[in-house]
Amino acid sequence: MKYSAVVQGFKSFAAGLHPPLPLSPKESSRLLTALTSSFRQHLDEVHPPSAEDRTRHDDRSSPMTAKRHNHATHSSSALADRHLASVLTNPLLAKGTSGSKRVDTEYAMAETELQRDSSKDPLSLLEEYEERGAATVSIALLCLDSFQKSLYRLDHTAQQAAIDKCGAGRRALLWLWKGGHHMQPEWTDNSRFMELLVSLLMKEGHEEILWDWIGLDPETSNSHASSLNLQMPKSNRWKGLVVRCMIGESLRVCSRSKNADPALDIFFKASELKRYMMKIFTSAPSDYIATDPEQYEKFVRISTLELKGGTDCPSFEAARLWMAHPTKPTAEPALEWFWNASHPTAPHAKQAATFFNASSSTTTGIMRLFNTMVRAAALLRLDGRVQDAAWLKALAGEKFPDTAKDFEFHVGMLQSQERDKPRQDTCEAATRSTFDGIPFPTLT
Repeated sequence: MKYSAVVQGFKSFAAGLHPPLPLSPKESSRLLTALTSSFRQHLDEVHPPSAEDRTRHDDRSSPMTAKRHNHATHSSSALADRHLASVLTNPLLAKGTSGSKRVDTEYAMAETELQRDSSKDPLSLLEEYEERGAATVSIALLCLDSFQKSLYRLDHTAQQAAIDKCGAGRRALLWLWKGGHHMQPEWTDNSRFMELLVSLLMKEGHEEILWDWIGLDPETSNSHASSLNLQMPKSNRWKGLVVRCMIGESLRVCSRSKNADPALDIFFKASELKRYMMKIFTSAPSDYIATDPEQYEKFVRISTLELKGGTDCPSFEAARLWMAHPTKPTAEPALEWFWNASHPTAPHAKQAATFFNASSSTTTGIMRLFNTMVRAAALLRLDGRVQDAAWLKALAGEKFPDTAKDFEFHVGMLQSQERDKPRQDTCEAATRSTFDGIPFPTLT
């Protein structure tokens, strides 16, 4: 006993002179095992394992397997492992980390997790991040984009099945609403996020939900200076963007059937997007020849009416639209407009001449005028009105000599396209749904 006390005293004295030597690998392993066992024992006392966990453990046939399983999947110990890992790696606990760096770190972590496990449901990742208050519009876009890319390798039928099964659009919209993100301005500045969200919602059959949402009129913050160049109040800018995405998605579907009636139905519910539809029809009229003529003519009347009082020339835009009529394109309004623009003394010529001169001062304006002349000349020649077409050619040569060198080439191409374009005297209107103020839906 005396000897042991002397030895222990000597060891204590020696430890004061020299630092203790590092533990051997065997001693380190033994210490770690003891600490882990003690921690798990105390944890199990506070949070006992469930009966289900014990049943799964008892079902293991091999004792060795059961032992390994107990350490790997025991409810409390597994929870402890995950908790410790999350605490040790949580970027929010990093010293001196700024808010923007934390957001960037969260985004990088989400991106890495999606890349590491391609089979993971991207929307479940968004929901996990929302639970711990780390979800952002950028992460939501990352998840939607990941889901969208997973559809590329599937055929159309399989794509729709995957869309219906996942419900990515519905879940992303719920995230936007439940978290209050729709009241913030950031999501309205992310056009890609809005495009994917609206596209998926429409493919899931939730178009009416979008209309009801627009009807609720929730406002975003007015204090935010949007980077988007929008001619609408900042508090309501999201409405036009949502409808624009709806029309864009509808037109992508319509291009396969060559019938733009569904897109026109959306347009008639949203007067903010007339210029967008005008550009679509005038740039590619042959893509929508199955459109209902009555619908199209209604569109021409409404769209040009709304332009009055603005910087555009309604009669010029109407002339361009009449040349893109799905069944009876005509160049008569365009011919009359160019005559007025080049003859200031003609009736109603002042507005046309002013618009013509203003457009002639920019490259974009010159191309719009020239392309309109070319299309009008092509239609006039097809109708046998060669002299009127020649007059337009001479006007183009006078006003735009450099551009007009290719006049005949462009006219010939348009004539060929018009000859090959199938005609129809009647177009059966597609079945249309009306919006009668359906109560705001509940997504489940």
